[in-house]
Amino acid sequence: MGPKASAKPYVKAFRSKYDSVWKGALIALSKYPLEKNDKSSGEILTTTIENDQVFKPYNRTLRSNEHYKLIINLEKRKLKGQNIVIVKIEKKPTLKGDFMNDDRELESDGIEESVLLYRISREVSIDKAVEKIYK
Repeated sequence: MGPKASAKPYVKAFRSKYDSVWKGALIALSKYPLEKNDKSSGEILTTTIENDQVFKPYNRTLRSNEHYKLIINLEKRKLKGQNIVIVKIEKKPTLKGDFMNDDRELESDGIEESVLLYRISREVSIDKAVEKIYK
């Protein structure tokens, strides 16, 4: 039995400075091996993560031939005159093929993406609180 389907990316809007959200994303992803980290384009891409190398789901055991990449995009926008930052996280899980079968794309259950958005949110909140103290 594979993971439950949830093909859409996970998205959250932050009413905060871009630099604060970027920093929060990097802190939340600090244990992940990164392939790309481009602040100007707002892109963060992990290298291929094998099995439960970084994140171990509580609801199932990963197969030994399962791996994935995470794609994180940050985008500056304006909403009702306020600056906001949209964070989008996509997980691309794959089941490695063998000599007879090709790799097979899987769908994420969304747990890791939700946890990362929560961690980013927490870091942004901490950054705002510290900023208030030292103003």
